[in-house]
Amino acid sequence: MSSEGQCSQSLWTGVSTCAISAFVTWLALGFDPRSGLLEHILQLVFRLGAIGDTCSLDPGDPATEAKIRRRDKIPKTEILTRILCWWYGFKHDTMSVKRSGGGDEMILIHILRPTGKQNAPAPLPLVILFHGGGMVEGSAMDVGLPLLGILGLFSKRAVVASVEYRLAPRHKFPKGIEDCIDATTALFHAAEDLGCDKDNISIAGLSAGGYCAAVVHRHCAQRKLKLRYCAMFAPMLRYEPTSFSWVQHADQFSLLTKKMIWYWQCYCDPSDLPDPRCSPLAAQDLGELGRELAACLVATNTLDILEGEGTEYARLLAAAGVEVQHFRVHGGHFTGFVSDWQGRRAPLAAWERAVFQVAQLEDITAQPEHARSTLPAKRHAA
Repeated sequence: MSSEGQCSQSLWTGVSTCAISAFVTWLALGFDPRSGLLEHILQLVFRLGAIGDTCSLDPGDPATEAKIRRRDKIPKTEILTRILCWWYGFKHDTMSVKRSGGGDEMILIHILRPTGKQNAPAPLPLVILFHGGGMVEGSAMDVGLPLLGILGLFSKRAVVASVEYRLAPRHKFPKGIEDCIDATTALFHAAEDLGCDKDNISIAGLSAGGYCAAVVHRHCAQRKLKLRYCAMFAPMLRYEPTSFSWVQHADQFSLLTKKMIWYWQCYCDPSDLPDPRCSPLAAQDLGELGRELAACLVATNTLDILEGEGTEYARLLAAAGVEVQHFRVHGGHFTGFVSDWQGRRAPLAAWERAVFQVAQLEDITAQPEHARSTLPAKRHAA
């Protein structure tokens, strides 16, 4: 296909993705999530989107980077993100911070500040988000986390920062995760200037962003940076194509196993996999850091190839004495958080209680069985 044809196809993909995202948001207001109808619709959308997907590209081909970035230039769901920011009363701004490696390179951070009357006393909590995309695709203004309900959760009550980290295959491990670490460290130092409470900073991420949150969570504990909370939604934590969930749910179009393999091949070399900054499940010091690691949650999807590693990580954190809750939400990777909006209320409510230190406002046991925490919250030893 010619470059003009590819550009036209990418434009059509971007426009159709925006339209479908808006339609799905509307659908979510009227369908019973337990029926599974919306989940089937979303899987069909992802199946259509898988046609001509980037996972057919060779990670080692220099032309692959250009093809991926050409796709990323199409606004896609960023338009919907900006609409949701306006709807929930956020004003968009940006700031740049230096990378720790030296030089003049900067990390872009999108800052969403609440406008109008605030529903929380100043200084406000600061919520740092890391976007998904396998460390290869996506951007800090993608719609994934907003569709989870995060903007609605913190509307008028917190400042939200979303990090634009470097992406593979041009920037392989550890460049992208180092950007997340550097941005978080810089935001700790800039919290008061942003009108935020430096003692109430939480981090969160979806998919690859969940991986970023896991690594930053551990880094903050090592550096004695006191996080209030860490929320990991469907995190990618280990390259293991033969694991049970990778095989069992390989045909779920919201995240195909072959796509996940391609992400890892783009992101890192095999020699990087033992590094806990690359594979959080390889960390050997969680027991030593248990007292320093902030309270957290791990939310997984029941039909997701990443469910197994998310469940295993939650158990490792619990064994290390970390206050952790694991929530299982019905559906495929990401699509479950959209289609089963009742199920996702449980992890969001847990996060809300931690950030605002409010009493439990709803009976979590009234949530669907698949949405309940499967691990008891484990407190640090006195």
